[in-house]
Amino acid sequence: MQRPRGWGISIQPQGTSDQAAGALLELLKPLCYHNWSIRPFAVDAPVTFAPSVYSAALLDELAVADEMARTPGNTWMLLNEPERPEQAAMTPLAGMTMTQDFLRVAWAEGREFQWAAPGVSVTTADYDGLEWLTEYVKLCRRRCGIQRPSYWHIHMNAPSGAAFRAAWQRFENWWITWGAGAPVIISEVCAQNAPLGEQASVMEQTDGLMITGLSLIHI
Repeated sequence: MQRPRGWGISIQPQGTSDQAAGALLELLKPLCYHNWSIRPFAVDAPVTFAPSVYSAALLDELAVADEMARTPGNTWMLLNEPERPEQAAMTPLAGMTMTQDFLRVAWAEGREFQWAAPGVSVTTADYDGLEWLTEYVKLCRRRCGIQRPSYWHIHMNAPSGAAFRAAWQRFENWWITWGAGAPVIISEVCAQNAPLGEQASVMEQTDGLMITGLSLIHI
């Protein structure tokens, strides 16, 4: 499999030194990276950083304003699997409120920025990320007039190529109804601990989506 086009990477902030992060960026040479936090690693690399606001509890308004002033134009990713109790653990209403709070700070800076939301998982069955997302969209539209983010960002971690295809088809059906034409960022994707063939299938299909857009390429 060739190196995929247009890929970024995510680097866990816990226990990762600036030196280790810099080594990863140098090795993989992604177009961008994120680390689930507002602040980037202190690395000297020509790689775009995508700041993240993991949850309402981690919305540090001073840090947001500072990072927005430091790197105007970046794409911000809001929320990390808010539907899950062990992740951001937020209701759709709380997610809408956090979105408003973030946008208030961002607009006050008067700089260019984009934002992606809300980082739900499309592939897990125990908590329904698309159900959460639908309620979030309704609340954003009906209570505060936000029709859509700059991008949707979703998680597509799947145990097999077949599971990836089924989840993507479900998301595509959701997007047709609720997507409002916003582009999609897959901000997490893998087939962790699955057989090598399934890992390759998931990554190849993800790569195919970058070519074909919302139409899933069946491999």
